Amino acid sequence: MKNTLIRQTLFAILWLLALAANSRDIPLSGPQFRQLSTLNGLPTNEVRRIYQDKEGYIWIATTSGLCQYDGYQLKTYKANLHTPQRLSNNNIRCLSEDPDHNVWIGTNNGVNIMNKLTGEFRELSDSRFHNNVINTIYTTSTGITYIGSDKGLFRYQAETDSCLMYDRENTKVDLGPYSIQHLYEDSRKQLWISTSQGLFRYDPNSDSFFSYTGVMPYYSSHFIFEDSGNHIWMGTLGAGIYRVENPYEIAESIWHPFVHHSNDANSLIDNIVYAMEEDLHTHTLWIGTHSGLSVLDMSTGIPEFTNYMPRKDARYFSFNEVNAILRDDQGTLWLGMLGGGVNFINTRKPTFSHYPLEEVKAQLTSSSVRSILIDDQEKIWLGIGSYGFIIKDLVTEKVTYYKSLPGFNSMIELPTINSMMQSSADGKIWLSTFNIGILVYDPAEKNWKISTPLPIPGYPATVYTKYWQTGTGITG
Repeated sequence: MKNTLIRQTLFAILWLLALAANSRDIPLSGPQFRQLSTLNGLPTNEVRRIYQDKEGYIWIATTSGLCQYDGYQLKTYKANLHTPQRLSNNNIRCLSEDPDHNVWIGTNNGVNIMNKLTGEFRELSDSRFHNNVINTIYTTSTGITYIGSDKGLFRYQAETDSCLMYDRENTKVDLGPYSIQHLYEDSRKQLWISTSQGLFRYDPNSDSFFSYTGVMPYYSSHFIFEDSGNHIWMGTLGAGIYRVENPYEIAESIWHPFVHHSNDANSLIDNIVYAMEEDLHTHTLWIGTHSGLSVLDMSTGIPEFTNYMPRKDARYFSFNEVNAILRDDQGTLWLGMLGGGVNFINTRKPTFSHYPLEEVKAQLTSSSVRSILIDDQEKIWLGIGSYGFIIKDLVTEKVTYYKSLPGFNSMIELPTINSMMQSSADGKIWLSTFNIGILVYDPAEKNWKISTPLPIPGYPATVYTKYWQTGTGITG
């Protein structure tokens, strides 16, 4: 029946998919990154942050303006002679988006807000942000925007278009004002606050602040991240990274260090850490440092670092300082370099993989596959160009060339096999060829014969490209 041919074809496709799935454990050695740089329209290759908005656009904060990338083109926003009021400073430090489709832009001199619906910019009117470096802006899941600057932590109050500054009086902890380096909301809706003088956490449910300065092994915190296993990680500017055990029980918290060792090439590449993100395809932790990228694999229970540094071939890695890492909605990882533009890569293995069949090509001078059949013994038959066919045993991986089969060794030449099928009635293999008609091979008797059905008007009697099985026989 025609359905038999369809089922066999689908089975062959599924076999190829299975081969691709089995290749997912092949390690990613020497990944090739795609790059955005000044050659693609970036105003500079010095990138500080990368952000993805709700519509999927990628926003790139550079030291010379703000860029929007739609996957094809870059658009740059900056203050110049024609638009002097667009931004208070072109050195962009950080980005966020609120529920009203406003992009918040932290600069070396204040906060700017872009309305994506109108394209209008305005500066947040607060004298405390003048001559103040804005290092981090974070809009929480409840829509509250927090601003971290060199002069302390602020919360935006939309009803008055003003900001509340947090100090010792309204937090009951010593927040300085310290330089706020990073803000991060975890899965428990807790806000983590990395500062130049320690790590803090804010619980909005109880409106309480908690200090870790008395228990953390390093005096400052630069970056906070939570992985898919709900582990809290802290990056520092000098002491590597820490994984915090029992992070919500301060007195019982345990800080596991991961640091660079000069005599260990497989340790963290540098103790100055700028950013962290998890690759959800490999469940590895990507760590941006002063000297390159470290990828941490904890799947075996033993920490294993793979380190990537710049090479002459920029497709591999374009610069050493990885200042920002973003994982977008599609799982692509974007790396912002302080001198190398943007590198991006998706580590997801493709659904289909390419198998060049080099051993077949060496034997037959071709690896072009013209037809596929999986027989009832789960062996795969491949019609190879104009050189007949091969049979591959999926269990032993052995490849058998058609001339090695009994009955075929006396055949001088076997032409192109246009299609193949196995009869469900008697198990015989039918092969339609380019110029000798239809071959019928009997695996049980190990012999073959040429079948010559009635010719089709307009076609040579020996050319058959396809056929199917019906309830009364096989039709060409």
